Amino acid sequence: MTRVYGWQAAIGRAEPAREAATAAEQTTARMKQALNRTDAARAADRLAATWTQQEEDPR
Repeated sequence: MTRVYGWQAAIGRAEPAREAATAAEQTTARMKQALNRTDAARAADRLAATWTQQEEDPR
């Protein structure tokens, strides 16, 4: 029985670690998405800065 309790204790300690790792992975994914959005916004700003009124409405 001691071995069973030992395994149960090990599993009990591993579960919070697994949950923490999952949370860290989710946080990392959210950070990457935010960086991608920021990069896209900067690229759009750079593109918009290069446009002129003539390019938007040529006649």
